[in-house]
Formats: sequence, structure tokens, C-alpha cells
Amino acid sequence: MTTPDRAYGLIAVNKPSSKVLFLNIFSYALQQRLNSFPPRPHKLVIAAAKMEADAPLYRHSVHGDNPHPGHKCRYQSGVARAEGLLDFSMLTSPHTGRIGDDGRLYLCCENSCAFVVIGTDDDRVVDQIATPSANTRRLTMTPSGKKLFTENEEDASITSVDIAVSPGRVLDPIALPGPIGGIAASPRHPYLVATAADRPAL
Repeated sequence: MTTPDRAYGLIAVNKPSSKVLFLNIFSYALQQRLNSFPPRPHKLVIAAAKMEADAPLYRHSVHGDNPHPGHKCRYQSGVARAEGLLDFSMLTSPHTGRIGDDGRLYLCCENSCAFVVIGTDDDRVVDQIATPSANTRRLTMTPSGKKLFTENEEDASITSVDIAVSPGRVLDPIALPGPIGGIAASPRHPYLVATAADRPAL
């Protein structure tokens, strides 16, 4: 992420201590620490155009055992200052987020079998998209930002969602031979890569 003087830096989420750390990109030295986060910041998504980063607050528990799930996302500016909370109480267990071609933030809400869609201009919830899985945990966008894919972990499937032609339309799921633990879209080739959760394989 860049700061107003165009210097580059790293942002890291420390889940156990509920902190966000700003590091020097060359020395990795700690430059600033944000301590005002509720439990538990879980991932990070950067809206570079706004100089802003969002950290979903998953709460105390873990995947598959989260009886008191979070329903908020903390956002901070590019000058390492915590700004406020985005509250979407109707959806819970926010996890991975990505910025779409439309500039909106798409955020998996695991326990709610849905995505929440947040307008980054005014930081308001503008939509929610139901998914066929209660294990929708991570997502990736195509390089164009017009389609997103989720990995549904124990369900051993990937869900494709159109966010351009028919926004919010869930396409046919992609069945996989076993559970998966990560997903990414190639920035240069028409490939979608998923990691196996039960063995070291792609």
C-alpha cells in the first residue's frame, strides 16, 4: 500500500492480539501499530484508489465453531489511522474480501451463506448475495473484476458469481475431488488455482 508521499509499505494482521501492523517494506521493521481493533481481525483487503484497507472482524472462534460470529469490518486509512466500523448485522462471520471492477467491496460472510456488498464511496451496504454453501470462506476475482469465485472448503466445490452482466447471479458450482484451502485467479492466464486442504497439492 502507498502513503500520500508515494512511499510503499506493508500491512499485516495479527489475529491473536487483534492488532494491525504497518511494516517497512525493505527492513520489515515495525513502523506503527493499531491496537483499537475488536476481536478478531482476520484478513485484509486494500482499496488502493481510496488509500484505505478493510479488516473483517471474524470474532473469537474458528471456522466451523463460531457461535458468536462478528458482523463488522474495521477500516483504516493509508496513513495508518483506524477510521471506523462498517456494521452489517444481518450477515455474520466476515472473512475474505476483494474489490470488484465496480469499485465495491465483496466480502464472504461464512455463517450467513452470503456475500455482503459494500460501496466504497460511502462505506454503506448496498447488496447481499446468497451462496449455496455454509463454508464459503475465501474468494478471488478474475483480473477484469467482473466475476468472482469462492472456495467452499469442506464442501469440495467452487462457486462462480457474475458481478457484471447479471450482478449477483450464482453460476453452476465446480465440483472438486476433495476439500480445498485456498483459491486464486491467475492475473495473466485463464486459470483458476485451488489448493487441496487434505494434501500438499494444487
